[in-house]
Formats: sequence, C-alpha cells, structure tokens
Amino acid sequence: MRHVTVSIEDGLTYPRMDITEDDLHAYVDGTLERPRRLAVALYLVDHPGDAARVEAFRAQKEAVHLLFGNVLDEPLPQRLMRALRPGVPPVARRR
Repeated sequence: MRHVTVSIEDGLTYPRMDITEDDLHAYVDGTLERPRRLAVALYLVDHPGDAARVEAFRAQKEAVHLLFGNVLDEPLPQRLMRALRPGVPPVARRR
C-alpha cells in the first residue's frame, strides 16, 4: 500500500489515504467516488511506474472490449445458469 495526502483545487484537504492495487483497477474502471478518484490521480502524477501500469490496464481493458464487447450483453447460457442453482452438483468434466 502507498500513502498519500492530497489537497485539491476545491480547497478540501483529504486525509492520508492508502492507494491500493484495487484502487488502481477501480480508477481504470471508473468506479471510484470523486475524492478517491482525485487522490489516485494525484498519486499517479508522482508515481510514474504505477501510472504506466494504469495505462497498461486501460489498454488491456480496451483490447478485451474490442475482442469480446459483442458478447458482454448476451444472456448466460442455460447450462451455466443451472450450475449456479443451489444444491445442483457440478457437471463432470469432459475429457
């Protein structure tokens, strides 16, 4: 974990925060709340190695969406839906 104290242009100073691997991935996914997102952005300015990793995460995410974006909204196949039901034993693996 990394520690950072941030002060942003809105005049607020946010307490020391631990920037985690999960934060970096959530930053790429756009799921962080504004204060946390800004803390990560400021952290990345001072940590070019992690900034490069975040850009690699973004490129990977974009590549996955380009390759598989057309199936992301498809319904889950029935065989997988059955496997999710409680009490249903897993199907034997095929060889």
